[in-house]
Amino acid sequence: MTGGWSTLLVPLAIAMLAVVMAAAPAWWIRCARGRTRTALLALLPAPMLMPAYLAFSGWSLARAPGTLLGDALERAGPEAMAFAGKVMAGFGLALWSWPLAAVVLLCGLAGVGRERLEALALDGAGPLRRAGAVLRQTWWAWALAVGVVAVVHAGSAVPLHLAQFDTWALRVWAQLNLVSPAEVWWPSGASADGRTSVGAWVVLPLALLAGGALAVVLRSTRASEAVVTPPTLASPLARVGVPLAAAAVWAMAVVVPAWLFWSSVHDAGSVGVFWRLAGGSVADSAGLGLLVGGLIGALAVVVAGLAGSTRRWAGMAALTLVALCGAVAVVPGVLVGSGVRLLTEGLGETGRAVDDAGGTLLLAHVLRFAVLGAVVGWVVALAEPADLRDLRRLDAGAGLAARLAGWWAAQRPALLPCAGAGLAAMAMSIHEIEATVMVQPPGFRSLAGRLLELLHYNRHEELSAAASSLALTNVLLCVGCGLLLGPLLARLWGLAPERR
Repeated sequence: MTGGWSTLLVPLAIAMLAVVMAAAPAWWIRCARGRTRTALLALLPAPMLMPAYLAFSGWSLARAPGTLLGDALERAGPEAMAFAGKVMAGFGLALWSWPLAAVVLLCGLAGVGRERLEALALDGAGPLRRAGAVLRQTWWAWALAVGVVAVVHAGSAVPLHLAQFDTWALRVWAQLNLVSPAEVWWPSGASADGRTSVGAWVVLPLALLAGGALAVVLRSTRASEAVVTPPTLASPLARVGVPLAAAAVWAMAVVVPAWLFWSSVHDAGSVGVFWRLAGGSVADSAGLGLLVGGLIGALAVVVAGLAGSTRRWAGMAALTLVALCGAVAVVPGVLVGSGVRLLTEGLGETGRAVDDAGGTLLLAHVLRFAVLGAVVGWVVALAEPADLRDLRRLDAGAGLAARLAGWWAAQRPALLPCAGAGLAAMAMSIHEIEATVMVQPPGFRSLAGRLLELLHYNRHEELSAAASSLALTNVLLCVGCGLLLGPLLARLWGLAPERR
């Protein structure tokens, strides 16, 4: 498959598989109540807070030499081995991204209420007919979920690189290893491999279009003031099948890869060896992640304050920030890193000083995950309770003290979700590799780079020890993000807490 077709079809196929995986978890969350829903929302982000290539690498151990599948593929020949690697990469990326699809699906499922499904049941509609009614009502959410996930994967490089897919993002990465960033962004002729080169600048109009679409979607979204009664898992088959299917998807994304890694560790002391040798990488990446998380959390607070303002210019500024952050999010990470590198190089001595201080790396990571803060900030303003919003607007014409008190009353509920956005950005920053390889300063030890080296050089014992121990840390971070962001998402989806 040529690079152009791979760039289009591979992300689309991964996105469709991710949406299928997300169906059962999204429906279970929609039907769940009380503590069950809180627990589900807390666990939902776990797969996406791990490195995108970790599920693929874990499941790839199932086809290692000496395993039943590995021996069968070896007998089938190298073409079968290569094809299995591509399938495993797509499967692994779908396992990583299905929580994003579930969030989009839940925006559509929020309008599905118990009353309509019960009315269909009274009319004699069977399970298939009721499912068809839900699909017709929420078709836009399914299409949007496929589009969002496909756009995210269109700029993916590392997992597709490991599986040897030929996509545009991988060709750009290869070019950046051969020529200067300026030559990749604005080429003067043929590429280093002799092909006619199209400048990376062509991604900018597409990215701005995607960012504008995100802003339009969020601008047209309204939080549900009237609570739609959640449907129930009425039949015995649904009460067992839906939770079982959702748990299986989550386990395949988190538990099974971690177990496969742990089962391939031959010496338990390898875990201690990894932490001893990679302790500096963990410390450097965690320190950078803390800075990134703090800045993303602050961005969320700023966007929430602007979006909730009564002034027209503030709302437009918030929407512009959302659009710009969304545009950067769909640009391949290697291009974000190389673009930041070009910026600092253009600043001369000042740029070199910023680079030496780690500012270039920090800026690249903030740009990569700024969309988290921008979207969460907008949603915080969108989900603000009507009574607090009215109180703040009444205080807008009062004195300074009253305005500050009104601002604090409005922003206080936003702090926890904004902290959740920062925590999620921190977790993703720790494992960010694509932008990091373009701007990593001398002396910085990247944990993601360390893991990628282990993958490249097939050092399975160290990789398995690292991945199995990091999985637990990521689950703990995930629970924290879910608990901080869960109430906000429930408010947006119209799932108000029940009065007991």
